[in-house]
Amino acid sequence: PASTTPRSTQVSPGRNVYVVFIGRKAGVYTEWADCRAQVSAVKHNSYKSFGTLAKGQAAFAAAHARGLTFSCGSATLNVGRVVERYPMMPDDLPLCLAFIDDDTSTAMAAADHIWYVVFAGTQPGVYRTYHEAALATTGLNGAKQRSYMTRVEAEGAFKQALYAAEVHRLV
Repeated sequence: PASTTPRSTQVSPGRNVYVVFIGRKAGVYTEWADCRAQVSAVKHNSYKSFGTLAKGQAAFAAAHARGLTFSCGSATLNVGRVVERYPMMPDDLPLCLAFIDDDTSTAMAAADHIWYVVFAGTQPGVYRTYHEAALATTGLNGAKQRSYMTRVEAEGAFKQALYAAEVHRLV
């Protein structure tokens, strides 16, 4: 679905809005109980709270536009198995950093977020959100990710691993 209609369009000050990126029904929820019902007992679920309805809706819309939302209906999201491991080369660096500053990553990330590096996954690279990194690694044998406090640390670790031939695309 493109969106889930919240119970109301008004959110009391100080209350969070919840975005379900992966769950029974992906969408924006104004009540924790509604969000919990979409992710409870759903393996590989992903959700995040936002301080305002506008921020939550913007994050969901951006994630949905980039194909980062999934409604699985059941308790399990089907994830792929690894068939091949392809080493990434230094020439692949622009591709691996392509999503750092895109509108989706920026909308989904909190201001004080930590950084995530996928060293082995479906799309190795540096990411602003756990959700993006998890989508590139969940359910894959040999997947590897790590978090860093700053962008400089994350990019440095990724570049070092890339030049040491320790970064792999799993397909």
